[in-house]
Amino acid sequence: MLKSLKNKLRINKTAIILVSVFFVAVFLLPNLVFAQADLGMEYGAQIGLGDADPRIMIARVIQVALGFLGIIAVGLIMYAGWMWMTSEGNEEKIEKAKNILKNAIIGLIIILSSFAIASFILNKLTGATGGRGGENGGAGGNPGGGVGVLGSCTVESVYPEPDRKEVPRNTSIIVSFREEIDASTVMDDAGDILKDGRIMIYKSVDEETRADKFIKEIKVSTKDNKTFVFTPTVYLGSPSESIWYTIYLSNDITKADGEKVFDTCGRGYLEWQFQVSNKIDLEPPQIWALDKGGVSPKPASTKPRNSVIQINFNEAINPITVSGSADEVKDYIKIVNAASSPVASGGTCTKDADCLSFKCNLGICEGTNDYLQGKFVVSNQYKTIEFVSDNQCGVNGCGEKIYCLPGGSQIRVELKAATLADCGADNCASRSPYNVCNTHCQDADGENYPASDAALLDGVMDVALNSLDGNRVNGAQGPATFYEEKESPNTAEGDNYKWSFSTSDVIDLSPPKITNISQEDASNTEQPLNQGTAGIHLANPILVTFDKPMMSSSLSTGSIIVNNGKEGGDVVHKRINLISATLVTPDPTQPEPVLPGYWITKNDIDSDSSGEADKTVAEINHSIFGDLIKYRAQVGSGVKDINQNCFKPSIGPECTGNNANPSCCPSGENINPANVPSGENCP
Repeated sequence: MLKSLKNKLRINKTAIILVSVFFVAVFLLPNLVFAQADLGMEYGAQIGLGDADPRIMIARVIQVALGFLGIIAVGLIMYAGWMWMTSEGNEEKIEKAKNILKNAIIGLIIILSSFAIASFILNKLTGATGGRGGENGGAGGNPGGGVGVLGSCTVESVYPEPDRKEVPRNTSIIVSFREEIDASTVMDDAGDILKDGRIMIYKSVDEETRADKFIKEIKVSTKDNKTFVFTPTVYLGSPSESIWYTIYLSNDITKADGEKVFDTCGRGYLEWQFQVSNKIDLEPPQIWALDKGGVSPKPASTKPRNSVIQINFNEAINPITVSGSADEVKDYIKIVNAASSPVASGGTCTKDADCLSFKCNLGICEGTNDYLQGKFVVSNQYKTIEFVSDNQCGVNGCGEKIYCLPGGSQIRVELKAATLADCGADNCASRSPYNVCNTHCQDADGENYPASDAALLDGVMDVALNSLDGNRVNGAQGPATFYEEKESPNTAEGDNYKWSFSTSDVIDLSPPKITNISQEDASNTEQPLNQGTAGIHLANPILVTFDKPMMSSSLSTGSIIVNNGKEGGDVVHKRINLISATLVTPDPTQPEPVLPGYWITKNDIDSDSSGEADKTVAEINHSIFGDLIKYRAQVGSGVKDINQNCFKPSIGPECTGNNANPSCCPSGENINPANVPSGENCP
């Protein structure tokens, strides 16, 4: 009797201890991790745990402790089994083995329960501290919110794009608005970001205290008061782990006309997240090789005179030095006469192609410029530069003006690499392994430190300020000499880049067609399928394939306004848009519709292995779709091919119309388009 009572007391005592462990893990864990929130990141690094969030470190320590207890419990079960098997019928040993086995099993159940709950709490914590993508950076967790103004309202594109992972620590951040912004509501006269909280860049984990912790050491640049480049003067992130950042723009930013920038949007702010890696980007940008559609027109080719000149890079480039009028960027990129002996201003000529300035007036070359006038535009998430001349030569099928290069001309495109940074005040000590000073900082193999000086911004560079690698040697020489792109290999030194082509006197007016609409292959995606439509994934881009190379800058969101000279005046031509069906037929009794943030990229395809792109796939990228919500993708006549010809919806795969009737409804039934060639007048 006494022995039985002792065994019961032992069992109760063990159960009490294990239950206590359970309640400590479940109820004390949140208090512990949140109580340590203010310890700071440096402490973890000093004790060898890195500079992760202390809440996460403590949660993981408790999780590991529970795992250790589980191992002990399993060991006790094995020990009890061994004792029972070796008891040789000894009742006392068997009884002891039973008690150990019973207590161990009870303890294991409690420990497993504690471990599961602790893991749940840890996952919630890492999800909260990892941005909307979670600690491991899953694609966006919020289908709407502040990112919804991207694409559908006043913001056309941003970099890094929402929920992007592995962004280098030395990245710049870019925001492109549709309309001109009052720059004084973004930056001060010295080019520093305003520090009043209207624009905040901060670690996502600091959401609650962002007003105190957002980064203030940021330089701001803009060329046109539409695209703003934000360059932190300190590295983002950490050298030991990936960290999520949030970018927040408030409605205190105003347009040039004084109107608040987000007043007409579904949300009164813009907010998105991206994940910064533990790496610094020291790889110079390159222009894609010819077989990947690097430049158009192709070197040594002859193209119609209404061709758009296009340059495609393997990564995002800084738009400040390569976007704007020819006069504004002439020191960094320009279009010049490649004829053997072009005539200077004042000399005699018979056509524009004879003159350095491409301007022949009454037999005399005029103008003092040695480059072609026009405009450079950056698009395709800042990976593509396009040039369109300012010489109007006709209109396309939608009544929009077409601009031409000089016909019958030899034309050369020249890009200048950015100047490499000098050795600096510390004589390269801070740029390891590029810590040998030889005019520029170099590593032991003589390779230059590839970054430009942020104060210069004097050539082609990427968003991490790495100068152009024009000759594709995977290193930076700076603006030494020109590398000329040809079909045959070229071994010239220097990172300045050029190529030449010819124009004919022909103007190509054939419109592009859509040959296929699909969604990116989702066979390996971790994103869930839309429960309302079989096979539709909530995060993968929508792909629109055209039968011709397309003008990248026209593959954008929103619309353009064209005055085609007809009765009715200005006409709205849609570009590429993604619309929630809730917005098409709003119901005031329903909650505010979910706005998907979206942005457009493109890929040029060489389907016939000619070394030149012959079609383009436009990608409608977007934040995660709301489940069971209907969306509409729209491609309108504001979209143009590489020769500036507008897309006509009536000749797309869903329409039964023809070139003479450029409008169709979603049902495929054509109606009289009048002056609205984009299908907006469908019933």
